[in-house]
Amino acid sequence: MPLSGCFDKSISCSSRISACLFLRSPRTSPSDGHPYTETQIDRVLAINSALSEAEIRRRWEDGQECLLGWIGEALAHYRWDATVSPYLPYLGKTLRFLWGDIHGTDNFTHPAFRGRGIYTVSSVVSLTLLYIWRFWS
Repeated sequence: MPLSGCFDKSISCSSRISACLFLRSPRTSPSDGHPYTETQIDRVLAINSALSEAEIRRRWEDGQECLLGWIGEALAHYRWDATVSPYLPYLGKTLRFLWGDIHGTDNFTHPAFRGRGIYTVSSVVSLTLLYIWRFWS
């Protein structure tokens, strides 16, 4: 798994996340055959049957980013973050951002991995990376 160990020393939690990656929109992904776009959608849907492929694509169209967290070979967690004004279907509204705002629109940890601090680790990593990408690139 690429990016192995990127969380290992970030925060102490009872289950080390062995890899992290962003599930990139096919329209924004590198053209070098980056494997973590279409091929990972089924794995994301497998851990949360309430999420649909159409919803993933809608979020990509909104410009949202999805961080995937792996423990070993198992997808344990995903989180969606927005740095642009996202549509929130559960409110039926678009959240209007000010410059510099970042909003976690959705998080999900597979039940087998809950209670181990994965949400905290993903929050720190995701928000740090989004801050760096948005403000320092």
